[in-house]
Amino acid sequence: AVPITQLIYASRPFGDDPDQVEDILRFARVRNPALGLTGALVSRQDLYMQMLEGPRMAVSDTFGRILQDDRHIEVALIHCGQAETRLFPDWSMRGVPM
Repeated sequence: AVPITQLIYASRPFGDDPDQVEDILRFARVRNPALGLTGALVSRQDLYMQMLEGPRMAVSDTFGRILQDDRHIEVALIHCGQAETRLFPDWSMRGVPM
């Protein structure tokens, strides 16, 4: 089996739009299945923490888009590595409010 890439980052939300997290989740749930991505987004008013997992290029390209997304500031890479199995195989993007 080809290992998958798992990437975890943290960022701070920019602005105070209460619908921002739902917008991020809605877009991810449409886009991620076609890219082979799964993951989870933990959010609270002052913090996002997300894990993406899937093919290396899809994870890398998606993280590149996140770095350019003006809804996030102070994006910090926490972990990027290979794994044999997914932690979230059934979640195109799980939302986990804190």
